[in-house]
Amino acid sequence: SQSGDFFSHQQPVQETGSTQNRQTPSSGTQMPTDKTSYSTEPALPEEKTWDDSMIWSLLPWIWVTGALLSLLWFGGSYAYHRGELLRWSYIPKGKRLTEYFENSRQELGIRQVVKLRVCKKIGSPMMLGILRPVLLMPEGSYTAKDLEYIFRHELLHVKRHDVWMKSLMLAVRIVHWFNPLTIVMSRGMSEDIEILCDAQVVRNMDEGRRREYSEVLLKYLAQKGEGRMEFSTCFGSRIKKIKDRLLQVSRGGKLRKGYILCGAMLGAVL
Repeated sequence: SQSGDFFSHQQPVQETGSTQNRQTPSSGTQMPTDKTSYSTEPALPEEKTWDDSMIWSLLPWIWVTGALLSLLWFGGSYAYHRGELLRWSYIPKGKRLTEYFENSRQELGIRQVVKLRVCKKIGSPMMLGILRPVLLMPEGSYTAKDLEYIFRHELLHVKRHDVWMKSLMLAVRIVHWFNPLTIVMSRGMSEDIEILCDAQVVRNMDEGRRREYSEVLLKYLAQKGEGRMEFSTCFGSRIKKIKDRLLQVSRGGKLRKGYILCGAMLGAVL
């Protein structure tokens, strides 16, 4: 019959490969085990160690940056104040002031050209500049003694190259901008320069003329900031510092050992 033929021609169903190849592990076979431990906590960042060589490599750049900023500060300050003082100054109207000035310059043997101007913004005479020095005089009336002592004092600064010495000290401040002791040294040097110049002015004077010179110093006390301007010297001093100068004048220009030692130390530093 047809039903019998159907069953007689039916092929046996073959098992799939997964079933055919499936084997049951024997009791003697061991399954591989993974002994690696796993943690669900987040991993901590690696600790960074500070490299000292990085600091040393930055130090030269920090020093150069500080020196350049100091140079710009002092140079810009001088250019601004010089421009302001010259803007408020004018050539003396009468010949009397100029004649006294030229006579004093010739007596001291100074060949360098030094200009003379009257300034409205200062309280004490001051020498300004190195290559093109200008003597600025405050407005007012002057006696012959006033002009003699003022011109002699300020022109001696030119002859002694005191502004150049102060400029070298300024260079030390720029190079050692990080050292506050250079500020103290610079101020002390400026005060000593004025005392040394006073000593040279009154060296051969008698007691009466030294008294006159002291009166002129008291007459032209420096205003705030005048004695600290770069590339300049100031005839007068602040009231706190004038005592040392008057004491030196009363000695007749005889320097104490302390000033000589101080000058030697400053020369060694420069």
